[in-house]
Amino acid sequence: ANKSFEFLSSLNFNVGWAHGPIADVVPAQSAKFYDTIMSQHASSMGAFELDFTDFQFLLFEELQQSVNDSAEMWFAGIAEAALRHNVSMQLCMELPNDLLQSVMFPAVTNARASEDDFPTSASRWNIGQTSLLMRALDIGPFFDD
Repeated sequence: ANKSFEFLSSLNFNVGWAHGPIADVVPAQSAKFYDTIMSQHASSMGAFELDFTDFQFLLFEELQQSVNDSAEMWFAGIAEAALRHNVSMQLCMELPNDLLQSVMFPAVTNARASEDDFPTSASRWNIGQTSLLMRALDIGPFFDD
């Protein structure tokens, strides 16, 4: 049997429209989950994108309501796994709390400053405020093209 599959299938998943299995890895399992994924794929990865970061925080009740640092534990598990495997990490659809927390983790190198790329959106180039915050935190802003 595939040990990785056995481990992944034993995790607490809740698949929904805006978040899949990765979004609902409970905070205490995030380090083991991402370490397992990256240990198998790091040699072919130069970077890792954590997408739907806002949904993962806003839809995972424990991250918002816990007083035991669940959000920090979840984020730290992912970022530390990336660092262990020498993989740069990009945040996408991040919230300000994600950007502020990312300064503790050297694997986080950049984040998306723009919204999803909708060529007809009048606000697609409104990246000034987010870019300023990112540069102040030494995070490279990225534009979704």
